[in-house]
Amino acid sequence: QAELVKSENTFSFDIFKEVLKSSGESENILISPLSISFALSMTTNGANGPTLDSMLEAMRVKNLTVDDLNVSYKNLTEALLSIDERVDINIANSVWTENNFNVKSPFTASLKNFYNAEAESFDINDPTAPQKMNQWIENKTNGLIKNMIDRLNENTVMLLINAIYFKGKWKHQFDEKSTAQLPFYKSSNTIFNVPMMRQTEEMKIFVGDGFKIAELPYGQGNFVMDIILPDQNDGLADLSAVIGENNFADYTSRM
Repeated sequence: QAELVKSENTFSFDIFKEVLKSSGESENILISPLSISFALSMTTNGANGPTLDSMLEAMRVKNLTVDDLNVSYKNLTEALLSIDERVDINIANSVWTENNFNVKSPFTASLKNFYNAEAESFDINDPTAPQKMNQWIENKTNGLIKNMIDRLNENTVMLLINAIYFKGKWKHQFDEKSTAQLPFYKSSNTIFNVPMMRQTEEMKIFVGDGFKIAELPYGQGNFVMDIILPDQNDGLADLSAVIGENNFADYTSRM
């Protein structure tokens, strides 16, 4: 499981950098690497040979077997759901299969046993199919994610869907009276005035070469938000190029 977490973090930074490459300079980006890993890990149960090897390498877990992945993600899910009662978190998986597509039972059994995946079916000719999937996603995210799927390609035979909902109270609450409009730099040339929260509190920090990291705990402190802030207003691109799993783990251990 420790090996999985380390690989997961490496995958997180690697895939974020790839997303960043294809995005505009001032575009806001939010990804959930854990959701992507859940879906890919479920998919490995239906792969073998060079395809499986390529998937494990892409996920940065080539030293693990599919059985290792299944058991580790099952244990990781149970840990995340129970580690802090002051944090509301839900991890949901589902497999949607087209009515005319036959799936081997060991595949769906693995998804159910290790990922608690709900099995659903759909008719590719049913125009309301995307709506049903969107309703499932909306229910699992307490209404926060809506209309995720607008249409299905006519050759779609299966969808693996992961949804994660997280709501945590700050361990140190912000006073609304301290919120003020301050400039936020999306880039050196793009500035917006936004409501900035403010507080004075003892927190873990790390001062690096050209950036700072601050750690804000949720609930009992078992979940945290690490914020990486470049010293320069246009320093995000340079920062993303040098931050990776190994040095990030080093920075956070020295906070």
